[in-house]
Amino acid sequence: MSVIAWSGTAQLAAVTLLAQPLAVVFLSSLLLSLRFLPMSLALAGLLPHAPRSRRVVAAICMVDTTFALLAAGRVGTVAAMVGTWLAQYPAWVAGTAVGVLAAPLLPARLLEASDGLIAVIFAVLAVEAAAAGRREAAVAVAAGAGVAAAMLVLPGSIALPVAAVLAGALGTVVRR
Repeated sequence: MSVIAWSGTAQLAAVTLLAQPLAVVFLSSLLLSLRFLPMSLALAGLLPHAPRSRRVVAAICMVDTTFALLAAGRVGTVAAMVGTWLAQYPAWVAGTAVGVLAAPLLPARLLEASDGLIAVIFAVLAVEAAAAGRREAAVAVAAGAGVAAAMLVLPGSIALPVAAVLAGALGTVVRR
């Protein structure tokens, strides 16, 4: 799945839902991947001098980390975004292969603890974005509050994707 699906959160959701009907797995992966829509829309403001065709290439190569790097101003060109993708993609696929091979060798308690890793990853990305300035910090705090509220109100499998899409939309609006 890592070879064709460039979304770790969608992959983790799919793995936890494998006992569900295929339509549920697909819909959950689709909802989780919708967070890339507002990120892609933000590319016009983040890469204002890049032609639309190049922004499409940037959107194809974008993951949460490349978007965070772009939003923080640490990456500023389409070529740099493609470069980060060229470094991340082989590492992602190889890391998945190692994880699949090593998982049976690890204690069950360690595997259970790894479920919280996604939350930690998003927290680190939020802190990184918040370090960029006051507006970015406000978006990170609002996104965190939105995720917490969504987790309390919505079923667990839909709370994170809904909150991610709303946070991405909020980031796009605040950026302007």
